[in-house]
This record gives sequence, C-alpha cells and structure tokens, in this order.
Amino acid sequence: MELQGHIAVVTGAARGIGLGIARALAQRGAHVIALDRLTDELESAATELRALGTVETRTLDVSDLEAMDALIEDVRNRHGKIDILVNNAGISVKGENGRRIPFLQSTRQAWDQTMLINLTSVYEMCRRVVPDMVQRKYGRIINIASQAGRTRPEFADTAYAAAKAGVIGLTRSIAEEVSQYGITANCVAPGRIDTPMVRTAGTEANALYAQRIPARRIGTTSELAAAVTFLASPEASFISGTTIDVNGGYFMT
Repeated sequence: MELQGHIAVVTGAARGIGLGIARALAQRGAHVIALDRLTDELESAATELRALGTVETRTLDVSDLEAMDALIEDVRNRHGKIDILVNNAGISVKGENGRRIPFLQSTRQAWDQTMLINLTSVYEMCRRVVPDMVQRKYGRIINIASQAGRTRPEFADTAYAAAKAGVIGLTRSIAEEVSQYGITANCVAPGRIDTPMVRTAGTEANALYAQRIPARRIGTTSELAAAVTFLASPEASFISGTTIDVNGGYFMT
C-alpha cells in the first residue's frame, strides 16, 4: 500500500492497458480517478475497480478541453491535489480490413485526429496538472508511449508512430524542467500486450508474432502496469526523463 493517500488520474481507463493500470494503482492504495469517453465500458469496469480500492469513474473525452478543465478543477476542489498523472488514452486509426493504413494512403484527417488524442491531449493534461505539482514539490507523470515510437513500426500507422515518438520527446522536455521540483516524468513503451484491441488480430496472428519475441509470448496488462506503478512510487524519485520498454525483449536499447 505504498501509494496510500496519493490521488492518481488515469486516462483511457475503461479497458485494456488503462484498466490494468487503474487496477494496479488501486491495489497499491492510491485513490484512483479513472477516466474514459467510453461511458458504458467504464461503468462495467467500475464494479471490479471499486472492489480493489478507492476508485472514482468519470467520463472524459480528452479532446474536449473545456471538459478537461472542469474535471481537473473538480478533482482539485474535492481532493486538493493530483499526485500521479497517467496519460494512457489513445487511438489507432485502421483501414477497412482492420490493418494499418499505409503512409501513401493516409489522410490529413486521420493524422490530425491521431495527433489530437495521442499527443496533444497529453500536453494539455500535463499543462493543467504540473503547475500544482510544482507548488507542492511532488508529482509523478507517466505517459504511455509505444514500441512504435521507439523503433520500426510494423503494425502501427504513420500518425500513431509519430505521435508516440512525440510523447517521448514531450516527456523528456517536461522532465528537464520539473525534476528540480521533486516531480518525475517518464514514459512506458508497451510492445505487444494482450488487450481487446490486440485480440482482434486473431489467435494465429498473435501466436506468430509471439515467436519473434525473445520471451516467446505477448505481454499482459498487469506486467505493463507493474512498470507504471513502480514509476508512480516514492522509490522512483531519481528516475526521470526515461522510457521503460515492456516488450519481452522484442526491442532492446
């Protein structure tokens, strides 16, 4: 329960990686505010999450800046602070066949939408949360990047890869400025993780991909969440501006 008394905000928490992160933070004692635009799925997850610890679920579309302002203000008014911010919300625009859209077939509309949700929303959330962290001399920012932003993007489209690489650059820039105030800013870059979205590729496709991973399997949301909860902990106070790769050895630095 090393996060007892900490207020944690997690975006994109209705399913998959975000749900796994919300679950892990709650289990470690944090008061979790789980956000997502998928209201029905978020409410379905709420029963499980509340059984693990103190969890609130709130509907938020991270592209709606007015709604973001109202939510952050409400959290501050009720809890007085935000200790942990996990920016996980993201999208991946697919073609009609469910596969990545090649660069030469990409559109500006898809590019703008992906950048807005996957990169700009991270900037906007940080801009609203970090100033109070600076005043309080404490904070943990964990941004979910991707293997696609670290190396050759085999399955992700151009906009997704560019946005996730941008998240890494943004996080480093924030870390450079705020680490002196007792705030850390880091990324976690997942590889192939067992989520509802990944399962849409099919069992056979995922099994073939797993054979190319040194661990010979795809990862779990709990394994990804373990990296996040470590970075969110007081013990990670001297780690800032870095990216933890959670990919079973598929990409190594």
